[in-house]
Amino acid sequence: MAAGISAKMTVGGTDYLLNTCTYQFYQPTDHLGRAKAGVRSGLIEITILGNNHDTLTTWAINPFKMFDGDITHLDNDKKTMKTVSFKKAYCVSYRETLIPNSAGIAYQFELGISAAMITYNGVEHDNQWSHLKDTY
Repeated sequence: MAAGISAKMTVGGTDYLLNTCTYQFYQPTDHLGRAKAGVRSGLIEITILGNNHDTLTTWAINPFKMFDGDITHLDNDKKTMKTVSFKKAYCVSYRETLIPNSAGIAYQFELGISAAMITYNGVEHDNQWSHLKDTY
């Protein structure tokens, strides 16, 4: 049953329960719709509900900060259904919304994450950010 499915993101040694998560892969096409360049990954977009996530805010504010992380989809029994891992990732968008008068949850955090490498259920995709090398 889909209602019991949950997801968490692990970044900087902390687990964050996800409210939403979106990721995509795409290829540019020519005027006939044929692929004309390699596959790219789009932003990983997540929404988290919570009270204080200083690590995420710091990640968003520091233009040089990169993290590796995992997004794990869990079934009703908390068994892993799918794993998406990312390496050398920047937080390229950040939005924090106050939820006044809510029971125990003060904020909604929306992040856009751009990663050099993404592994989707064991299949690795490299965005070929050659300028990064292994300097992070």
